Amino acid sequence: MGFWMHWAVIGVADAASSVTDVDEAVAVFDRSIHAVQEKACTPPEAAALGASAGAVRTRMATDGSTAVARGQEWRTRAGDVEVVFRPRP
Repeated sequence: MGFWMHWAVIGVADAASSVTDVDEAVAVFDRSIHAVQEKACTPPEAAALGASAGAVRTRMATDGSTAVARGQEWRTRAGDVEVVFRPRP
């Protein structure tokens, strides 16, 4: 079962992707966060972003996975990092 994922680093970058499962969503998220850290952050900003992204990643694998299994929309935010999962029709 696939779903739409939207992620944002508020005020810096955002994107959306169709993904097949939470593992793929986490991989897309990780690649995107890494790119933002390298291209748009000072070392202290990159560290703070990494901490926020880590909290979001954990929630994606737990609460997000549960919501996807139930076919429900789900969102979370930590610091300036936000992720939304939306079921595809």
